[in-house]
Amino acid sequence: MNRTTLIRLAGLAAFALIILALAMLPGWRHPLGDKTEHIMAFAAMTILCLRSRTFLARMEFLLPIMVSGAIAIEVLQQVFSASRTASMSDVSASLIGIIAGIVVSQMKGRSFAVALIGLCGFALAMNWAINTGRYELIGMFHHA
Repeated sequence: MNRTTLIRLAGLAAFALIILALAMLPGWRHPLGDKTEHIMAFAAMTILCLRSRTFLARMEFLLPIMVSGAIAIEVLQQVFSASRTASMSDVSASLIGIIAGIVVSQMKGRSFAVALIGLCGFALAMNWAINTGRYELIGMFHHA
């Protein structure tokens, strides 16, 4: 493995560790929504990996790692923080981010820039859709 590849892999590992560290922080509210974080973090990681020119740019290596990471983050949050619980809606948002990252990474030039902007809007819309749908379903079962 050459030096450039090692540097790229180290950068990817650092980015992944930052995402993991942020995921372990106790929950905090902000206007963008928690599912937006999942989608954007996993989309960014997917894009970086697919454009890294390392073995992680190959789907057969990347997809199992990313999907396992989405599940592992939820499990780790629950293990290391009593106030956190694993959430299928968070895993779903992470998986949506992986798919969005695959789509965006295929774009070139100006299309890539436009796709990145679109990804932000998509993440916000998906956050709203996932959270609103979840609350509406919960409300259906809590009528007095």
